[in-house]
Amino acid sequence: MIKGSYRLRCGIGAVALVLGPVWAAAAQEAGPDVGQLDEIIVTAQKRAQSADSVGMSITTLSGADLQRQGVDSVGDLARVDPSFVVSQTNYSSPVYSIRGVSYNDFSIAATPTVSVYTDEVPYAYPALSKGATFDLERVEVLKGPQGTLYGQNATGGAVNYIAAKPTNQFEAGLDGTLGRFAAAGLDGFVSGPISDTLAGRFAFSVREGGDWQQSNTRDDTLGQQNSVKLRALLDWNPTDALQVQANFNGFIDRSDLPAANLVKIVLQRQSSAALVPNTTKAKPGPDDPEAADWLAGTTPRVDESTEQASLRADYALPHGMTLTYLGSFQHFTQNDLNEPQGADYHFSQLQSGIVNATSQELRLSGKEFDDRLNWLVGADYAKAYTRETQLYDLAGSSSSFALTNVPLLIGKPAIPPFSGNRSDSDDDSISRAAFGNVEYHPLEELGITAGARYTTTAISHGGCTRDTDGNTAAGATVIETILKHGVGVVPAVRGGCTTLDASSTPAYINQRLSEDNVSWRVGLNWTPVERTLIYGTVSRGFKAGSFPTLSASSYLQLRPVTQEELLAYELGVKTRLLNNRLEIDGALFHYDYTNKQLEARSLDPNGVFGLLSVLVNVPKSKEDGAELSLRAKPLDNLTVTAKTTYLHSWVESDYFGYNAFTTTPVNFKGQAFPNTPRWSFLVDAQYDWSVSSAYTAFVGASARYQTKTQGLFGTQSAIVQGYPSTYNADYGVIDLRAGLSSVSGTWRFEGFVRNLTNTFYAIQTTRVGDSVVRFQGQPTTYGVTVSYRY
Repeated sequence: MIKGSYRLRCGIGAVALVLGPVWAAAAQEAGPDVGQLDEIIVTAQKRAQSADSVGMSITTLSGADLQRQGVDSVGDLARVDPSFVVSQTNYSSPVYSIRGVSYNDFSIAATPTVSVYTDEVPYAYPALSKGATFDLERVEVLKGPQGTLYGQNATGGAVNYIAAKPTNQFEAGLDGTLGRFAAAGLDGFVSGPISDTLAGRFAFSVREGGDWQQSNTRDDTLGQQNSVKLRALLDWNPTDALQVQANFNGFIDRSDLPAANLVKIVLQRQSSAALVPNTTKAKPGPDDPEAADWLAGTTPRVDESTEQASLRADYALPHGMTLTYLGSFQHFTQNDLNEPQGADYHFSQLQSGIVNATSQELRLSGKEFDDRLNWLVGADYAKAYTRETQLYDLAGSSSSFALTNVPLLIGKPAIPPFSGNRSDSDDDSISRAAFGNVEYHPLEELGITAGARYTTTAISHGGCTRDTDGNTAAGATVIETILKHGVGVVPAVRGGCTTLDASSTPAYINQRLSEDNVSWRVGLNWTPVERTLIYGTVSRGFKAGSFPTLSASSYLQLRPVTQEELLAYELGVKTRLLNNRLEIDGALFHYDYTNKQLEARSLDPNGVFGLLSVLVNVPKSKEDGAELSLRAKPLDNLTVTAKTTYLHSWVESDYFGYNAFTTTPVNFKGQAFPNTPRWSFLVDAQYDWSVSSAYTAFVGASARYQTKTQGLFGTQSAIVQGYPSTYNADYGVIDLRAGLSSVSGTWRFEGFVRNLTNTFYAIQTTRVGDSVVRFQGQPTTYGVTVSYRY
């Protein structure tokens, strides 16, 4: 067990011992309406409702809560919700998981299992959502398949950010932060009326500094932030019936890209050991949160930008109906330099690409029978074009010698090792959908919900791997000659495609994937007593198929994964007790997977490179789980939150694949999903009190813990065979905060410490080329934030 988890459990136990008698006293002394929990309003079903009345598991936090707990990105939601797990691919793409449902593919156009929205406007791919987390009213994390109202690619759930809106009077604010490693941040907004019918809001967020990683082999650092987020909102109300909201936003990110920490060198081709001396001499890094390594003289970095414009119009029609239009356009560019090898040798990827994505939604909603029936029907259309290039520097990789001696098989001289290659892809995707949802209350205490969505998706894809130095082309020509027995050979050319098609000819591979599906959801809500909801749901959701962008010697590697299906059963309860001082939310759920999508390894069909990356569908998988969330005010000034998530996932059917090291097939049946902890816990507490007539003070702490996970399928079989472990060990992290706020709300001063015990923990452990590496969480950081509101 990683250091820090024992202290974490002791801390949680101490909190429980302290709160026990405090809670008992509060229960006896509480009077009505004193220190009660606030009601939370959500729009999870695309209309405003109390969270306690929605038959769905939802985590909701205000903008102030997010700022207090240091949530600065989508991935930071793992700090506030134990069912939300963030990991990363071998390269820069983030992977979001809710209740163990995720998809690990580093292509820009990899469709997600957890979709992200701002004010119901979708981000087509995870990379496009990086600029969403700032100047927020709240965030809603919706758990379980959300296919009926939020479309496909939300089998795990959906994250809906609600941006802070323009105000009817002038307001402004600034938040300045200074922290360890010279990290600095500045956030601000200006909001107010422009005319009698028009209001606006402008907000920004800037991050700089903070290079928290130290090279294992030299005096060099990494991790500096350099990003800007901008958002301009306009609310126009020309008549009582028409409301129009426009959102213009963007971000620019030129930050360093965190490097990995080497666990061990395991060469892909042991026969090439003497030819890659810098690789073979690389030493494992220490168990230190700041430890990492990368190629000397380079700086792994992000170079991304996006611009988005969206428009929403709501028009009130007769008979209580509302017509709503949502439209958006987003342009994204990327030119990231990845150094995932965790050591000072040549193995990098320059990932470049663009995305142009549009979405349109038109829906009609209304109420009938004295508001006992709420209904909604609509249609949407989405289109995305993606172009991606991955340029590989493989000069330090043992696999670069894979083709050297192949010509000897046909009596030709050996060729030099290839120094790298380039993989190109183009994707055009179009999806169309029609959907509807109803909620009916035949009795005041009984509600029935039902919804369905029909979706069609078509993706046109083209791609191949190209030569960059002439040597890959020469080797591909030799392989083609062998496969064709010297007949009809079409030589690969310098700079041309080296991926072999079905006829073993170098070619640009064009493919098309067309799919359709019907997502649905039915639910029953029962309110046996006031402030208690018991609900049950059955739902089906889909994640669209997709094509990979990767280094491919054969067209077989570029085959798509087909759509995956998730059938979910959930039984839950939401209740408030003790004069509204205690809120309890709990859920049990069971997931049935069909064709779960997975990034895996397969044998090179050409018999040269050994194991290669592919996308696959696992026929049958299952998951059982449970969640419990408690929110309490045992004292008027004390708020305590405790949450836990239990997940038991397994591959149900026989499925033979490969671990990260050997070409011996392994049956994955019974194995847990990668990066899916069995248990996750979170505890947060804050105490506020008055120190004078002008100021209040607060102190708070949060702690989170999760059990170990496997970074890759086949981890245990690799250990048995003597290879390094790719398990991510269990870990716990403690954060502290304290400060002062003026009663008027004008000033706020806060100090914070994150990862108090400097816990060393892995976000992802994996194999990258000749390296087994860990991507790690940040070390202890601390700082101060000063806030001003006008």
